[in-house]
Amino acid sequence: MQAICYIAHDHLANSSSQQFLIASGEALSKIDYVDLTAEWERKGFFDSNQELARITNYDRILFQFPLYWYQAPAILKIWMDQVFNEQLNIKQTQKILKDKEFGIVLTVGSRLDSFQPGERAGVSITDLMSPYYAWANYFDMKYRPPFIISQFHYLTEEEKNHLMIDYVTYLKTGRLHLLEDKVSVLLEELDQLELDLEPLDQLIYDQFIQKLIDQSDELKELEFLDEES
Repeated sequence: MQAICYIAHDHLANSSSQQFLIASGEALSKIDYVDLTAEWERKGFFDSNQELARITNYDRILFQFPLYWYQAPAILKIWMDQVFNEQLNIKQTQKILKDKEFGIVLTVGSRLDSFQPGERAGVSITDLMSPYYAWANYFDMKYRPPFIISQFHYLTEEEKNHLMIDYVTYLKTGRLHLLEDKVSVLLEELDQLELDLEPLDQLIYDQFIQKLIDQSDELKELEFLDEES
């Protein structure tokens, strides 16, 4: 499944979290990134026909941005207003976007537990993201739960390694926290490696791969049984 990720950020090159995500996505997936701020600075506008033609080539569309005062950076609103403008052919656009997957990758500086009634933010992240999901619903897209990264700067190296796998898994599947998906992504990456191993090391490596495959098959079987029950 081909995926495109529109990044809305005022200073992308200076963002350690965004650079980490982009490096992870480019290294471990085939996703295409679009820096909306860079495109705006280069052209001064977003051409609706060109943008819709580009979207046509993808099955999964992602918005990626930091939370600025409980909303996305302004460049995302500019992009949406200019691409989906008053001259838009609604029926044609619905044909283009219908059944495409839509997801959000969100970085926040606060703890996740602050986004709930009675806490500092007072509302959930789901509530804050509702305009984007309403947009996706209007065009009959299949929206996925948001991938949320909280307080990136406080993550340990081990936590960043887990984040890398979780993020790439989301890019490739649009799903969250399923071990089966993570195993599949890991197997896919291992399959790309060109190793020159000694016979004994090759045997150990092959046994390791087979164990991962067996575990993945067991997880799929358990998931099927859960659906049947």
